[in-house]
Amino acid sequence: VTAARKRHTLAGAGHRLDNGRLAQLSDQTDGGNMGSLPTGEVAGMTYEDLLDVAEHKWDQRFLDLARHVAGWSKDPSTKVGAVVADDRHQVLSVGYNGFPAGMRDNADLYEDRPTKYSRIIHAEMNALLHMREPLTPHMTLYTWPMPPCDRCMVHLIQAGLRHVVSQGCQRQPWMDAIEKAESYLREVHGTLILL
Repeated sequence: VTAARKRHTLAGAGHRLDNGRLAQLSDQTDGGNMGSLPTGEVAGMTYEDLLDVAEHKWDQRFLDLARHVAGWSKDPSTKVGAVVADDRHQVLSVGYNGFPAGMRDNADLYEDRPTKYSRIIHAEMNALLHMREPLTPHMTLYTWPMPPCDRCMVHLIQAGLRHVVSQGCQRQPWMDAIEKAESYLREVHGTLILL
């Protein structure tokens, strides 16, 4: 686990840089290159702060990729994307919500909610199913536009995942499932980072 991830695992205790400042500083870097920060900024930062800025930049990149992958979904109401990356910042798998391969996926099946909910595979599960190697605690799942639901989270935890980066979700129908998922991840000492 990278130093930045270890710091986030401690729930940000003593964290000098808030998420807004992390985003501002990471926007000032060029491809994660700390040399492109203003000299005064670098001089006043700890090594851990510099790692946080670089890690935040990667988190945002992979979250943007998850957003792009979500666009591949045929679901007209909820397009979700997922990306699994390792601690070397390599993409290991992607997934989006949709029906299983080989099954009909006509637009009318997505319009009928009971049928859709019965047939759909969530983006996180598709990413897990397409992994070529087992998940490890050193891998991170990035999801857009919301964190995994409780049902996906228990499968991801069982598979070995401990880190999730996502957007906050304000969609009322999903809030209970997401809150449960977050509590399950905390129970196994994992982290959920909301950007």
